[in-house]
Amino acid sequence: FTATVDGDITLDENADLGSLAVTVDDPNSLTLTAQQADGTTISGTGTVIITGLADFPEANLSAVTATTLTVQLDSTGDVDLSLDLSAVDTLDITGDGTVTVLDGATLHGGLRVEVTSGATLSLTAADAAALADVVGEGAVNVTALEATLGADLSNLAADLDVTVTLSASVLRNLTADLSTVDMLNITGASPGLVSVQAGATLNDGLTITVPEGVRLTLTAADAAEVAAITGDGMVR
Repeated sequence: FTATVDGDITLDENADLGSLAVTVDDPNSLTLTAQQADGTTISGTGTVIITGLADFPEANLSAVTATTLTVQLDSTGDVDLSLDLSAVDTLDITGDGTVTVLDGATLHGGLRVEVTSGATLSLTAADAAALADVVGEGAVNVTALEATLGADLSNLAADLDVTVTLSASVLRNLTADLSTVDMLNITGASPGLVSVQAGATLNDGLTITVPEGVRLTLTAADAAEVAAITGDGMVR
């Protein structure tokens, strides 16, 4: 049996859809919890809003094919995310904790992530570069830049507090777009070397931290562009 949504409907959190299929056509919308959406077929040209993902992070949303799908995630208490988000248009992160995107998560190039003030999103450089954009006034921690040295991170909004970590125990030729990054935190030890290449884009508000035993090479123009270079490492 298929039910059709008429209007903007919010399901009671105790409602059980069972094997019911749902059609939501524009301009109508349906709001329900991740547990209710788990395995439920929801189609149509309308909008579906899924709440409570933190309480049911293993939800299977693959059968939700409505045109517009927004997932709300409260980060409070910290959340490890391994969900398939291939059908999600917007992931809205709230709260005051950290959402860590794990290797098992599936992202896509049309996904927008909104990180509100107080919340933190942690993900690899490869995952960050794959997103449509990340907006808001929260924090974003980008890890493993060494695995994607040419990552284009310009899709991270300037209002975010963005920290990128780069491990450099060997030579790293950096060509990434860091135009909206606030902090580049280089880790590693001798003989680590980070060489900023001509294709890299730096932010005039960028602070680079270089640890002891690691060298950073960049042009005089790039050195003058950044806000500060700190740490006990060598800069040439």
